[in-house]
Amino acid sequence: MSVSSFAQEKAVRFNTKIEKGGNGCGGANIVVTQNGKPFQTIVTNDDGKVKIDLPYGYNYLIVVSKAQLCTKRFEISTVNVPIDGNPQVFAIEAITLFELQKRNRLFCFK
Repeated sequence: MSVSSFAQEKAVRFNTKIEKGGNGCGGANIVVTQNGKPFQTIVTNDDGKVKIDLPYGYNYLIVVSKAQLCTKRFEISTVNVPIDGNPQVFAIEAITLFELQKRNRLFCFK
């Protein structure tokens, strides 16, 4: 989505960086669902930086995954976010993915 449509669409800009070991994690998959329906899928570049525009009025599930690494899931809601004409930005400095433990690949703790 371009910056000009960002302002017109009335969305919250979600910024983050996907990391592994303190460095950008290229090739991570980010799947975004909007109210339970597919919305957007992204594969990160080597720097791991991500910008996603999330239109107001919806609940989002964001799933970050990469082979052999723990999957991270979290929710963001833009329901009842006050629209004041200024761009809204929600940022998480970094989302860190850890290697799965070789003993038990069913669970991921860190």
